[in-house]
Amino acid sequence: QHLPKIFPELGFFRDQDDHTKYLLRETLGRLLVVYWTATDQPEAFTRGQEIQKKLTENSWSKIREMTATSLESPEVFNAVLTAMAILDVAKLPKFRAQLAPHCSSPTQVLADVLENWPQVLPSFVRMPQEAQSLARDC
Repeated sequence: QHLPKIFPELGFFRDQDDHTKYLLRETLGRLLVVYWTATDQPEAFTRGQEIQKKLTENSWSKIREMTATSLESPEVFNAVLTAMAILDVAKLPKFRAQLAPHCSSPTQVLADVLENWPQVLPSFVRMPQEAQSLARDC
């Protein structure tokens, strides 16, 4: 309920076709993975994993070791979450058709929109310039 208020771009996923639903699930999954990693919640991260394939405590420790320092910064954490929230928007056919019809890949679409129409991605626009640069690099 709160995510669309924080990341209004999630509103682009309102179509009910299977592809759009899939992209929304992917986006929400990415947001949760970042959140669970940053808040050290291995139980939530591994909840749906099969016992035989479940991430080990040692592997979780390595993930946390790699991300803990960077994700402790509120600016970096916000930039990474924002990047995760806007990433799949560029894969939506209507989004591309309306804003970047000349682009052939989602990466090109997103880069073009961030350059020419950033206001359609308010979560990105409201970040400081340094955080915008970081989000672009994600």
